[in-house]
Amino acid sequence: QNDEVARGAMEALQAANFLVPQDVSVAGFDGIANEPLHPRLTTVEVPLRDIGKAAVELLLKNPTPNKIEHLMFPVRLSLGASTAPPKSI
Repeated sequence: QNDEVARGAMEALQAANFLVPQDVSVAGFDGIANEPLHPRLTTVEVPLRDIGKAAVELLLKNPTPNKIEHLMFPVRLSLGASTAPPKSI
């Protein structure tokens, strides 16, 4: 989902006495976790500022678009300590 949902999941897991990442791996998506988490959250960092800038530029260029434009932005995996390799079965 996103970093805030991942934060909530980590807190709920820890409150239920699960260990992150020993019992459950948790990862976020967006890279905007503002407060430090323990363990540090693994997340996919998304260039939200670049996406917003591109959206405004597209709207200024054509305020009434008649087609969908697809843009791709690079993301980056930021490995924290909230994920671990799966346990062997």
